[in-house]
Order: sequence, then structure tokens, then C-alpha cells
Amino acid sequence: MESNAVELRRISKSFSANGKVEKVLNQINGTVQTGAILNILGPSGSGKSTILSMCNLLLAPDEGEVYIHGKEVRKWNIPELRQKVGIAFQSAPMIPGTVLDNLMLPANIHQMTIHHPLRQALLCPTIFWRRKKLVLCARNHPEVGTG
Repeated sequence: MESNAVELRRISKSFSANGKVEKVLNQINGTVQTGAILNILGPSGSGKSTILSMCNLLLAPDEGEVYIHGKEVRKWNIPELRQKVGIAFQSAPMIPGTVLDNLMLPANIHQMTIHHPLRQALLCPTIFWRRKKLVLCARNHPEVGTG
């Protein structure tokens, strides 16, 4: 039997700002079945992005456990975990420069050489503008646009 894709067990998370501690998540429990589609709704600051960030260990819970396919996130090898759990935030920040500059930033920080970075990001080398809209040619999606 397939395990749940995501399971949250009593997760809590607090953040400090201006000398104040605010508990954003308090003993949250929940499961997401494999193959399910889930919407997380709530006002700004309610913990939506925090929950998602815990699923690939961008953040760790202060208390509780997050399981991905039956394995607690802190027991995963981080690159393996992040191959299973990707996050695309609504407003993804871009550094100044090209798409390629943005793709290469992590490798440059870690002094790694990546051959064919666009191919590894599942993009063909053709990145062009059409009707004031950036169009990327992706392998499984002929046109993935932004803007």
C-alpha cells in the first residue's frame, strides 16, 4: 500500500521579529494522499508558505514531524528530498541578469560546474520573447510562459 505523499504530525513553528516571538503554526496535523490535489488557503502570515517550506526542509519545524512518502524530512538526503518535493512560490524572486544567470546561481555559490544547465532544468536552449511574454521551450510543455 502506498504511503501518504505528505503527513504533518503536531508541527509548530515560531518566528522572531522586533523582539517579539510569533507562533505561526501550533500543533498542526494533516495528511495529503499520493496523487491528491490540495489547496492551502489563508491570509498573509498564516503559515501557508511555512508548511510548504517544511516539506522540502527549507525550514524545519520547531516541534513535530513532517513525513514525505513515509520518511521524516530530516532523515532524507536533502538533494534527494528536493528532487521529490519542489516548491514554486507565487512570486519567485529573480536576480538581475538572464534566466541562465538565475539557473546557475546555486552552482556558482557552491563552486560547481554544470554542463548544459538549461537541459538539466528541462529547458531547451531557445529562450525568446513573443508578444511581450517570455516563452521557454520545455521538454514536456512546448510553451511555458511567464508574465
